[in-house]
Amino acid sequence: MPTVSELITRGNRLIDDTFDNINWVDWFNQCQNEDLADIIYLPTKTTLTKNNEGFFVLPDDYKDSLIIRTEGVTANLIGNELEVEDNNIDELDIIYNKIPTKIENIADQVPDIPEQFHDVYIFYGAKMAMLVDEEHERYNFFNAEYLNSKLSLKKYMDKRRIRPSRWQVIR
Repeated sequence: MPTVSELITRGNRLIDDTFDNINWVDWFNQCQNEDLADIIYLPTKTTLTKNNEGFFVLPDDYKDSLIIRTEGVTANLIGNELEVEDNNIDELDIIYNKIPTKIENIADQVPDIPEQFHDVYIFYGAKMAMLVDEEHERYNFFNAEYLNSKLSLKKYMDKRRIRPSRWQVIR
């Protein structure tokens, strides 16, 4: 699995220049959080415990309303909490779409998206480096490579995406 350090090394080699790690990390996060936010689908399973107010608080990395439930359990979303009408339920297992982990300047961190799509970060960073260096032809080249990588990632994520017709909570 390519680590952040390896992605930065590959990026610097690709552009035949050297930018600080912090620049690459910023570009990776811009790519992930701004440009790919609507594409990335990371289904995650967790168990929620009812709080003192009788609600189940969704995890901090909860991204959208993709929750899967079994028959017979009705859940209402109120802000970042689930309200279940059955007072006898104290724990819920849910599957949700999580926000990708922020990429840090940590050498051995591995981005959350599947390994075969990590080049999307490199091409995004390369195009941003070319923007900084005002190399417009190379910017256009890396932007085209980035858009192709992004399209491949989108196709992959669309195939994995579960689109339930209603909320579901797994018990």
